Amino acid sequence: MEQSRKDAELHLDLLIKDYEQAREADRQDGAAMTTIMGAALASCLAVLGFLTGYQGQLIVDSSIYWVIILAPVALLLPTGYATMMGANKAVRSYYLRVLESQIGNEMNKLCGGVELSYSEDLNFPVFSSTYFEVVRSAPKSGKGIARLFAFFVVLVFAGANICLLKIAYSALLQVNNGIIANIYFVLYMAVVMSMGTLAYQTGVNGRSFFEQTIKDVNKRYGAGFESKCSQYEIYKAQLKNAKGNIVSRKNTLKLFPKADDLSKILVDAIGAILAGMALYINSGLVVDGIQFAHISLAILFFEGFVYQTRYILNDILGAAEERGQKSVDIRGRIVQEEDVFLAARHLFFRIVIILGAIGLAYKLGLVNIYVISLLCLGVITALYEGCRYLLGKSRDGSLLQHLCTIAMFPLVSLGMVLRLWVSFTVYYTVLEVDFNSGVKLTYLLLWGALFGIVTVSLTWVVEALYEVDGCGVASISADWRVPGKLHVLASLRRLFWVFGVRVMRNRQPGDRLIENGLSPQQALAELIKDKSNCNTFSIPSRLRRYLRMVVTPWTWGSVIGMVLSVEIASEVCAVEMSRWVWGLVFIVSLPLVLFVEDLLMIKPKIMAFLVILLILLPPIAISLLLCVLYFAAWIVVSENGTLFWFFVLSFFLMFYGGPMSFMYLRTTYAETRNVLVNTVAFISNIDRQFALAVTNRVFKPKNSETKQR
Repeated sequence: MEQSRKDAELHLDLLIKDYEQAREADRQDGAAMTTIMGAALASCLAVLGFLTGYQGQLIVDSSIYWVIILAPVALLLPTGYATMMGANKAVRSYYLRVLESQIGNEMNKLCGGVELSYSEDLNFPVFSSTYFEVVRSAPKSGKGIARLFAFFVVLVFAGANICLLKIAYSALLQVNNGIIANIYFVLYMAVVMSMGTLAYQTGVNGRSFFEQTIKDVNKRYGAGFESKCSQYEIYKAQLKNAKGNIVSRKNTLKLFPKADDLSKILVDAIGAILAGMALYINSGLVVDGIQFAHISLAILFFEGFVYQTRYILNDILGAAEERGQKSVDIRGRIVQEEDVFLAARHLFFRIVIILGAIGLAYKLGLVNIYVISLLCLGVITALYEGCRYLLGKSRDGSLLQHLCTIAMFPLVSLGMVLRLWVSFTVYYTVLEVDFNSGVKLTYLLLWGALFGIVTVSLTWVVEALYEVDGCGVASISADWRVPGKLHVLASLRRLFWVFGVRVMRNRQPGDRLIENGLSPQQALAELIKDKSNCNTFSIPSRLRRYLRMVVTPWTWGSVIGMVLSVEIASEVCAVEMSRWVWGLVFIVSLPLVLFVEDLLMIKPKIMAFLVILLILLPPIAISLLLCVLYFAAWIVVSENGTLFWFFVLSFFLMFYGGPMSFMYLRTTYAETRNVLVNTVAFISNIDRQFALAVTNRVFKPKNSETKQR
């Protein structure tokens, strides 16, 4: 008994000493942050005051040129360092709270607890000073003026950075052609966004940041300071664990709820680039540095913030349904009441910021486009969610269910249409040019709609396959639990109908279990190789398969998209094209698309580089056809036209808007999740990836010889 008490006292003493050290480090970091940020802000104000009188002498007075250029960096460095210290301080705050709680528990065991008394009715536990600070000054849960002051400090430093960046950007524009200025602007904004993301993670999502830190610390402890494992074994294990693509269920609570969908900013870029090329080729107009910054800001805000906010709303409305899906662990969606509550708060603040940005849009002359885009996005969201609601409430086999299922395909494509419209019209508006020809935009928007149908419908196919876990005679089955997502199941049915395979909504008696999360090609291969089905199941003939493929949305969407790609390129590049070209492109593209789609499904052993060549086959073949038509005078270059960019645009739009999406036929659903994060991780570790591949290649023959012996 006495020994136990001594152990408890020793434990308490160690906790108190650790607490004192952590407290002292916290005080020092707080004082250092205050000093650094105060000095940085004072320097910024001094520089702003100094530069105000010299803005008209930027070229004449070269002595202050580099002062102007480096002024934003001089502010950013201490601000970034203070942000890093703030992250450490946030983690230490949670650590101190854990220590205080543990110290309180140990004191309860030894002496029944110790409380401090302020008055007769106000008592509080000893070792709770951290909680006092958090209650009043925490950015997320703090109360009173201190919390508002924290946001005020953020706004002040953000404003200072913007002012200095504007002056530096203007200076660079006056001494060069704008390329260096734009690179400077992009890099600076990338650093600011990274710093803002870190501040957001530690300030608003501090608990999640601390929990992830604990996991990372445990991993580091698990490896050991003097680990006997080689770097090869450590990285091999890390790579194996990373291949699961498991993401957090709370993606909705992050700055980018769907980080992978940020890749769709390429769609926005396509609209802006096509508008820029059309204006340059036909009118000789080009953007200057300021206009480029305004266009970029508008597109980035719309795609990176406004459209990402829609995903939060979608996740809130679909939270109840997500619980019933087997893929809930890899979708990164919210399923708990607490998460929905927090997501709703995030949604509220995002809406406030979106509405507040109308003032900035007015300043940039983009208020009409911004308001119209918000209204369109609201209508699209309402139609999509309304249709999904009706689909979930409709009777099986009813006309309403059938119509809602069909309607989901064009509705989901409207997002691509809106992106293209926003970026295209923003470019024209910033350049203050009246858009007097609706042909270019009409074809472009139709191409965007088809692109959306092709990509999303094939994504639905691989999503539905994650729920499939049964295999019968010429059939696969899934215990489908989400009535509001029957359109996803309908996409899977349409694909396998081509190959004579039924997709059942419920598990059938006698079905054998198969691995869920297969790719479409793998699922078909499972049926083909099953010996019990060899006498009862056979793939339909090639002609029959091709006739069925024609009515699938991804097939005709790809074919018509190719035709439109050629027309869009001709309109943008001022190339006159006979209408007969439409028919020829259609005649050539249709069998090519059918051939590629069919081969990717029925040939399991096609190597990766052959898959890429197959996907490139349709645009390559059509490009060769266009060359022949050019020499046959079916394609004529007008006075201001350019044949080179006509071919480049045609090829890119054909590839990106059609056959490229066929990669989903050989892709599992897990491989479509968290792609952007995994890509960044791969690039950042490309040296170790290369070294691991070389090592495995070198030792593979030796391992084979060992097995034979």
